[in-house]
Amino acid sequence: MSDFLNNRGKSLEDAFFRKQDAKLLHEKKQQIAMREISGLDNDKVLNHLIEIGVTPETLEAIALVPLVHVAWADGNMNEHERDAILKAADAKGIERNSESFETLRGWLDQKPNAKLFTTWVEYIRALHDVVEADHLAELATSITAFAEDVAKAAGGFLGLRSISKEEENALAEITAAFSPK
Repeated sequence: MSDFLNNRGKSLEDAFFRKQDAKLLHEKKQQIAMREISGLDNDKVLNHLIEIGVTPETLEAIALVPLVHVAWADGNMNEHERDAILKAADAKGIERNSESFETLRGWLDQKPNAKLFTTWVEYIRALHDVVEADHLAELATSITAFAEDVAKAAGGFLGLRSISKEEENALAEITAAFSPK
């Protein structure tokens, strides 16, 4: 009888650790994906975002909406802005055949509804309640850097001004979203 109990105990223990190992592997894969998407290197920030339910897919949208907002700020998407956004998507590891990429392609081809950016701002503001200020600052730095690259890609008028007034306003809106309420 004791062999039976030992075997059963061992089977339960093995099942428990298999489940734990699978959970840890899933969390690590999420962390790696989120690191690629966000450009964040801080494991504590990434783990916190995972704990509050932010997925890699959510983070992709969080990171791309401001770029699209800046590119469309003057009412037009030029080829250089489009290329800068696609370069950012590649840097973030967004697969060309993914649903996220198809959504992005739609945003590049046709200006999204203003509600998209408004919803993004609301999401960022909601993060203030659940993410530590320094972690949010890292996310802000990463996102605004990509957004500035998109703004600079347009090239300005006759090379005199690399970022248009409309793009400056869009960048200010992005920065304001990360500012405390």
